[in-house]
Amino acid sequence: MSGVDHGRGLVHRAHGVALRLFWKVVAPTHPRGWLDIHPVLDDAGKTAWLHCHGMERWHLPNIELTDVPVDLLGPAHGILMAITGYMKCEKPIDADETIGGYFNGDGQAVVHRATLRQSPTDMPGHGGMLRVVDLGVPVDAGFPYRLFAVHLVSIASGTGRAVQREALLRRATEIHPGRSRTAPAAIEEAGTNPNNYFAWQDLGLALADQGRDDEAITLLEQAVARWPEGARGFAQHLRKEIEAGNAPPAAANRVSRFWMEVDVDSVAARIHQSWPA
Repeated sequence: MSGVDHGRGLVHRAHGVALRLFWKVVAPTHPRGWLDIHPVLDDAGKTAWLHCHGMERWHLPNIELTDVPVDLLGPAHGILMAITGYMKCEKPIDADETIGGYFNGDGQAVVHRATLRQSPTDMPGHGGMLRVVDLGVPVDAGFPYRLFAVHLVSIASGTGRAVQREALLRRATEIHPGRSRTAPAAIEEAGTNPNNYFAWQDLGLALADQGRDDEAITLLEQAVARWPEGARGFAQHLRKEIEAGNAPPAAANRVSRFWMEVDVDSVAARIHQSWPA
């Protein structure tokens, strides 16, 4: 990672200074008011090494994220703050330890999961960091796209405007397409977001909320292919909601009709055939 500091990095740092001052006042025990967070952009200005300084104040390791797309520096900052806040306020996290939880509140449908590895970074003043990677992968695996997909899904779920949800969820499907033909059979695996199912499903629903039914159904079929058991569970849930009058009836709504009539296995087989081998 180079030391090139493009304009976006300068803006990020200036914003960080203001936030630190704010949080020192309103939440003095949380590390967000004390940490110095640095995004170091690559030579092309497209990805960044995001890391913090200041955890040593509490005899804790600093945290880093690598290869973060610059448009995701904001979400990366949120992930970093969630992890450092837990380490400072709850309990330390050691190298090779798995972490999991609801970074954006208990109402999340999916769980943030990752592993922390001892960073190989040995630049002066940057030793001893822990690197955030996707669950169970090695330290050199790069950008934790599964973790970020969950984070974007959770942010979108708390966003009222369908257009904003669409943008967040499209980005989630871009970084984690989830084109695997295998998925867990148990509905209890919902929290793991199999093959990024929830990003595709929620993206389809965001388009339906905008009246874009053809696009919505295309994306919902993609969700079905990624986790058939989850699709079956959602279809059953929606049927009950329709019967209770809590969702539009199939006769009046194409998306409701899709879920009422969907042949999960047939849709999954057709979509799988269109994916690269």
